Amino acid sequence: LMIRRPPRSTRKESSAASDVYKRQVPTISVGSEKISYYEESKDMDRAEAALKIHVFFDDRDLERGEEKVWEYAFLVRLSLLSNRLLGGLVYDIIVNSIQSIYADVNNYNIHACVLDVTAVYYEQRAKEVVYPKLETLEFNVSPI
Repeated sequence: LMIRRPPRSTRKESSAASDVYKRQVPTISVGSEKISYYEESKDMDRAEAALKIHVFFDDRDLERGEEKVWEYAFLVRLSLLSNRLLGGLVYDIIVNSIQSIYADVNNYNIHACVLDVTAVYYEQRAKEVVYPKLETLEFNVSPI
């Protein structure tokens, strides 16, 4: 036997359209702008990848959209900082800043936050390949 408790507060009636907005999830894209290399040792370089993580959210309600995109941006930040090694893929993750962007495109309110992130990792230097010197060059040309 299951006994259901009444809700603690009275909920407002919600429309089907507002329920759709409640179920929306953000779009997230990640791109690298630049990778800088610093000599660490004879065989290894320290690499720093400048990443931009874009979090997009579409909501016709300006306040709610702004609030949601910041909420998702902070969740991405906390996820990165709670797993700074990304499972051993990198040496460290640094979240440098978060910037908010808004655009009205064809009656869609696009809210976005851009996270400026630096991923630090170590990369082995490629060994220089020495090619044998060519003394002569032979061609076989067949007549047409």
